[in-house]
Amino acid sequence: MRVNINNSLEIVVSSTNSILTSAKKHGLTIRHSCLSGRCSECKVKVVSGDFVMPSTQEGLTEREIQEGYCLSCITTPLSDMELEEVSFIEGVLPEVKTIPAKISSLEFLSEDVLKVTLRTPPNKSLEFLPGQYIDLKIKSIKRSYSIASTPSDSEIALLIKNYVGGQFSNYLFNEAKINDLLRIEGPKGTYIFPKDLPQHLIFISTGTGIAPNLSLTKSALKQGVQSSQITLIHGQRTSKEHVYSIEEALDGIKVIQCTSRESTEGYVHGYVQDAVKGLNLDMKKSLVFACGNPEMVKELKLQMIALGLEERNFKSDIFVPSN
Repeated sequence: MRVNINNSLEIVVSSTNSILTSAKKHGLTIRHSCLSGRCSECKVKVVSGDFVMPSTQEGLTEREIQEGYCLSCITTPLSDMELEEVSFIEGVLPEVKTIPAKISSLEFLSEDVLKVTLRTPPNKSLEFLPGQYIDLKIKSIKRSYSIASTPSDSEIALLIKNYVGGQFSNYLFNEAKINDLLRIEGPKGTYIFPKDLPQHLIFISTGTGIAPNLSLTKSALKQGVQSSQITLIHGQRTSKEHVYSIEEALDGIKVIQCTSRESTEGYVHGYVQDAVKGLNLDMKKSLVFACGNPEMVKELKLQMIALGLEERNFKSDIFVPSN
């Protein structure tokens, strides 16, 4: 079977692979994040052709489904297809590898947030781009975590929330010890910088969703982006939970901290979506990175587009707990 993409190229596909996987076999990387149909990063429009997509496609609205959109990470073709609005990333992503790693430190930032620092063997270091994530493995358990450190840092830092009943949470919060051996599979994801950056960079997150945005923000500063070009908005339930915003690492940029469950001096009372309304920025010259729960990301995307942001300049990374 053949799939015509954006009226500009054609690839051969198989009914045993998703559209995204088939494209990758041809050296084409469609923008993606969760790889499970929960976000909308890999959304494409089907002009013609038959396909199968699971009914649990959380990343699409009912209207988008009616308009013919599908999620390329979980959609398999049944016939020749014609697709539009397919967004590819520029350049080549680092190769996904499985490498060993040992725990260097376990720092409890709060009762339910743990900073885990990992080190890899000198001859098996992890090459990744700011904003990417890894799969962490211990025994038969595997979970995905975004990297909070930058590629130039000597070790890999993760910010991990404790989910009640979570298998990996139980291990990390109650059993893990320094020098425990784990496995890393990665890097993964396309929550990364494009080749050319616009005038303004806006990073928005909730909870531990700040992790990839910290990596991106600090990397942008290291690459010479002016602090005045960057705005970071982060939401928590209370001011006490803002312990891992790491403001000292973000010197000079505009940091807006939101609290949804209390009104505290120095914080914006409400959700990150409320803080966006007060930004005096030209959205047509902005690039937005949003990371957190699915509801926040979906609402924020509609809001930013309504304010003039081009859809292609909204990058998202969905944080969803697994058990």
